[in-house]
Amino acid sequence: LPKAQPAAWLQSVPQPQLVSWINVALWNLQGWDSTSTVGSEVQNPSRTYPRALAFANFAVVVPYVVMLLTAAGVDQDYGSYEVGRYYEIAFKYAGPVVGSVFAVSGIVSLMGLFTADLTTFSYQMC
Repeated sequence: LPKAQPAAWLQSVPQPQLVSWINVALWNLQGWDSTSTVGSEVQNPSRTYPRALAFANFAVVVPYVVMLLTAAGVDQDYGSYEVGRYYEIAFKYAGPVVGSVFAVSGIVSLMGLFTADLTTFSYQMC
């Protein structure tokens, strides 16, 4: 994005909301403990789990960091960041196609999270 300002990445937020930050951090950790539920179904778990968790961490952290740096580079009004703000930024600065892809990928992601949680909980009940 040509309008991005990398210098904005190092600016601090005037008054961070610690409770909200902790809430988001804990919500993002949800599900990492679910792997133990199906541990007996995995072949060679001492080798498979560390590799899978390393890949999953990479696959989760990299998109978050890229999205956050991009959003912070083009929109420094951090007080307006709320649910749906990343979609608005993508739509405004990258166009309707990227904004729509962003919105659809968020929906697909939530469907995947719901399915994963549902599968884990139903496995625990059996």
